[in-house]
Amino acid sequence: MNSKLSLALFLLGAVCARATAKTPEIVWDKSTLTLIEAGGGYGRIVGLKDGGLLCCYEKRGASFVRRSDDEGRSWQAPVLVARRDFSSAANPELLQLQNGDVLLFYNVRPRKEYQNGNHAFVISMARSLDNGLTWQNTPPLYEAGTTFETGCWEPCARQLTTGEILLFFADEGPFTKSDEQQISLMISRDNGNNWQAPHAFSFRAHHRDGMPVPLVFPDGRVAVAIEDNGISPDGNFKPAIIYASPNFDWNSPPADAQSPRRLSAVANWPDKIYAGAPYLIRLKNGATLLSCQSDEARPGAPQMIVYIGDQNAKNFAMRSVPFELPKNEKGQWNSLFAKNENTVTALTSAKINGTFGLWAIDGKLSTP
Repeated sequence: MNSKLSLALFLLGAVCARATAKTPEIVWDKSTLTLIEAGGGYGRIVGLKDGGLLCCYEKRGASFVRRSDDEGRSWQAPVLVARRDFSSAANPELLQLQNGDVLLFYNVRPRKEYQNGNHAFVISMARSLDNGLTWQNTPPLYEAGTTFETGCWEPCARQLTTGEILLFFADEGPFTKSDEQQISLMISRDNGNNWQAPHAFSFRAHHRDGMPVPLVFPDGRVAVAIEDNGISPDGNFKPAIIYASPNFDWNSPPADAQSPRRLSAVANWPDKIYAGAPYLIRLKNGATLLSCQSDEARPGAPQMIVYIGDQNAKNFAMRSVPFELPKNEKGQWNSLFAKNENTVTALTSAKINGTFGLWAIDGKLSTP
């Protein structure tokens, strides 16, 4: 072939490849829509070392788990993990340790009629040695105040590659005379048997950092997504991410954890938009995904939104909506689960097809 013609065809092919290259997107598969638990909410899924899936959720003031052995198409009977006489066992979050133990962290919240000074808001934990079949509750890990204004909320833990467990939660306990809230951190170095006293991980004066979700990278870096009501002038919550290096000293906050110039994880939010309750995961192909509940174009009825980020949990874009809800229906307290190389499961608490409960749907990430 003539060398000039060959070069021309090569250049033409390169131009066509650039023209047809796709931007990554998530395609949500409606055929996978599954009701995990009618009446359930605040669901989270982990993949177990034995190949099964375990889903935790709250229902009627108690925390439960259900197991799936067919990739989430069906779920076994519920197993009760925690129930309290005077309080709810809320905000459950799962973690399977490197040694195989499964931990479930939850938030003990005194019911309104018992917020009388005798019952504290507590971060608690239960442990299973048999992949979620049976559970043993441990003594309280942390006690905040006894009023709604001095409570603690939304525990979420991850284990570092070095074995330490980092437990983050929203904490109003230190602020008895203000409406402030910080992200507190507790650390265990013996698989959750003992814990250091909590200390502030993220705090901005006169604001309310909340709902932390950590992501541990294979190289030891950590990114912690939070909701932050100090990012934009409208005062609504937006997702923010705080980063820590592999050799970070976990006994002190990162430099940007207290910065008033902390940036949103997703740029160019429209004014007066609420976008709270973030959740952050990494797929095995390296892509990161961030979800939140947003009321954009849906005043008073937030729904789940998912964004695609790069391999460093930055530059989030390509907004998608996993669940198609009427404008007056809420889809809240959402989470994400990395099912395989490029498949993600989204969970929401919403009324779908006439039934309120914990719903799941799968989406596939296309790559350029």
